[in-house]
Amino acid sequence: MGRLGKVAIFWSLLSCSILLWVSACSDSKIIEGAFCESDEECSGSLVCEFNECVEPDPNACEPACVPQVETCFQGTCVVIADANDKDGDGSPQNEDCDDFDRTVYPGAIEACDGVDNDCDDQVDEDCPVCTDGESRNCGSDLGACAGGSQMCQAGTWTACTSQNPVPEACDGLDNDCDGRTDEICPCTDGDEQPCSVDEGICVAGIELCESGAWTGCLNGQLPADQELCNGHDDDCDGETDEDFPLGEACTAPGECGSGGLECADEETVRCSTAPGGSQDGSLAELCNQLDDDCDGDTDEDFAELGAVCDSDDTDECQNGTWTCATDGLSLVCENETVTDLAEECNGQDDDCDGETDEDFGIGELCQGTGGCGEGVIECAELDSVRCSTNPGGSHFEPGPEQCDNVDNDCDGLTDAADEDLVITSCELQQGVCASAMHSVDQCVSGAWQACTGTQYGADYGTEICDGLDNDCDSEVDAADSNLQQPLCENQNGVCAGAIKPVQLCVDGIWAECGAAAYQANSQHYSSEICDGRDNDCDGLTDAEDQDLVLTACESQEGVCAGDMHSAAQCVSGIWQACTSAEYGAGYGTETCDTLDNDCDGQVDAADFDLVVTDCERQQGVCADAVHSRDQCVSGSWQTCGLSQYGYPYGTETCDGQDNDCDGRTDGTDIALANRQNCSEQRGVCAGSKKSCPSGTWVACTDATYSAHSSEYINPDLTAAHCFDGATPKGTGEGMFEVDCDGLDNDCDGTTDDQISCDNDHWTDWTPEWAPLCHATPGLIYDCCDTDEWTFPGQTEYYADSRDGCLGYDYNCDGTETKEPALNTTFHCMVLSPSTCFVDSYGFVDGPPACGEAGNYATQCSADWTGCHPAFAWPITMKCR
Repeated sequence: MGRLGKVAIFWSLLSCSILLWVSACSDSKIIEGAFCESDEECSGSLVCEFNECVEPDPNACEPACVPQVETCFQGTCVVIADANDKDGDGSPQNEDCDDFDRTVYPGAIEACDGVDNDCDDQVDEDCPVCTDGESRNCGSDLGACAGGSQMCQAGTWTACTSQNPVPEACDGLDNDCDGRTDEICPCTDGDEQPCSVDEGICVAGIELCESGAWTGCLNGQLPADQELCNGHDDDCDGETDEDFPLGEACTAPGECGSGGLECADEETVRCSTAPGGSQDGSLAELCNQLDDDCDGDTDEDFAELGAVCDSDDTDECQNGTWTCATDGLSLVCENETVTDLAEECNGQDDDCDGETDEDFGIGELCQGTGGCGEGVIECAELDSVRCSTNPGGSHFEPGPEQCDNVDNDCDGLTDAADEDLVITSCELQQGVCASAMHSVDQCVSGAWQACTGTQYGADYGTEICDGLDNDCDSEVDAADSNLQQPLCENQNGVCAGAIKPVQLCVDGIWAECGAAAYQANSQHYSSEICDGRDNDCDGLTDAEDQDLVLTACESQEGVCAGDMHSAAQCVSGIWQACTSAEYGAGYGTETCDTLDNDCDGQVDAADFDLVVTDCERQQGVCADAVHSRDQCVSGSWQTCGLSQYGYPYGTETCDGQDNDCDGRTDGTDIALANRQNCSEQRGVCAGSKKSCPSGTWVACTDATYSAHSSEYINPDLTAAHCFDGATPKGTGEGMFEVDCDGLDNDCDGTTDDQISCDNDHWTDWTPEWAPLCHATPGLIYDCCDTDEWTFPGQTEYYADSRDGCLGYDYNCDGTETKEPALNTTFHCMVLSPSTCFVDSYGFVDGPPACGEAGNYATQCSADWTGCHPAFAWPITMKCR
């Protein structure tokens, strides 16, 4: 994982200062995505999760889960992190200086990023000074972490603006930016998701969910925990060695001079001019008080420099000082003085007392360290001794370090503490365990501990179907009785608990389970049937499964033949009895339709359950009559007859009953048979019949004839036909009728024996009774009895000739009158230049002749000089 610069948290709640946020902003509400410590700080419906205001999880748990330690998964709090190590970097909270950033912990690589990465209370120690105002990219693009930038301020880089890794949460994001998503969260077996990316050393792979947990990134490579200085993109963010200030100017120690920073090893950098650098400027070390070989030490190759010495004198007392010779290649003893010197272990009489090394027990027996054996004491340094069999001793003969609780190579270190410990092979050496070696820390109390998966590798463990001998027993996959059999793909319904048979493991890959595997798991595995179980394992049971196998209804006779239960009838694993909804529209009470409606094997008249229906007629003597069962023939009811209606059903007669059952009785029924004629059968009275109001024939009256014919005229009402208002001069039957209708209205045997045929009340002939309706003697002749406007005494005149008779004799005086009417001769008259008299109207060009058309106007012209032609229209002159 690349060094993600720690985001400087500016808890700027709206416009509040970070120094006053508790007191000054306590009533403010924070928007989505802002930092928070409690739900109360978030606005609206937001809640505080992992110190961020977010929309509440629809599966939120009650009571709430412990932040950073638990997550809500399907309504249950699930532990997702160690409370003592929230960022999962292996450093406990009481030691980790930022337990929310998995890249910050004691011992981490210190990067030049404005952050105390290694928790030593120093920031960017040993980093070269940057130039104020410079900026550079930082951070990572993995997961939820986005690349940011940092500025150089006061010679050091500020914190990176990108988001730091945070503890992984179950939210579909790679919160800790390690290339895996929700890897600590529970999951559903069989699910898979991508992991890592194809970038840098990383290789994209997939994770599988097994037993509710993610397997890890299969066939993929996750990013390293930190970016190393090695020329590779270890954290897979698209940049190489970005956490190291490579190329920045530097000055090597000693006399090597200026250069540029470059990788020294995977964790450190060096100046290119330093020893071992690409521009190594180091020289052989001289005795000149300079660091010629640039190792940080001066004149270190001259071990005796500054030590006491004995110059060329006659005594053995070394009370001078070794100093550099002028050529820098050797030492000279200078400044020798006489002084009391302590005896040193050097085979000399340093104190000039005649004895050599007398204070050190030289030659005495001693026991060497560990397994080095017995020796004698001898000088080790000027002020120290050692056993001759110990390392560096004259009789030192070391052996290989073994795991036996003995310091075999006599270096003071035993077993696992000694890096020279000889490692042995693990107990298992078959399958994936072949060539596995113990690790040093397995040497405990002088004995090798049994190897585990740590030594045998990631593929070691329970035998699984992968083409490998995982448990190292020389048996592989299906041939191994210890093969772990996973659950079948389908775990719904009766398939729950079904496991894959070993024979499905072929070439290291599990084949999908077939019907045999599920049948072996449950005898109820089959097509979906109505038994309260999910037989076909599709997650649906009985009626809710569209694949439910429907069964035949209980009755299979008649219209019920072939009818099946509906899915909804499968209730609690039992088929309910079929109803009309399943049997169809024809099912029910037996009716006359050629069908076995009640499904009892009998049809229509043969079924004693046949429901007989009312006869067609239900009025009069037919009321309540029903069909007889044998009238159901070929699926239809035959018409009822006397057998069903009974006596006196039949032709309507005058007996006070509705014999023909039409709702009408006797005289009210036009079907009344054998009606008796009225006494008068002439004219419009012909065919009139007597009435039978209540079972007895009644003689005809005037009302009877009027009811029989609307053209009937009561001959006793003679005054009704004197249309001119004259008083009738006589009465008598057959005297008056409706004018010219061709009917004998008064039933006297004579037709149209009346006055006028054109409704002008004048007749065109002179019968002997004409004077009865005319008060004026002599005016008894209508010269045109087809024109109601032509009659004796007419005073009006018209432009056209008489309708139907031609000519202009309107008053029947024997003379035609054809001349202009006197009231149509007015002109538009101009009385003054400003006044046009149109109080009356007139013809524009003078009146036309009788019967001729002229232009007739009603307004003056615009200049008031005459009639206005725009308000004129043709009109025919009346005649008189």
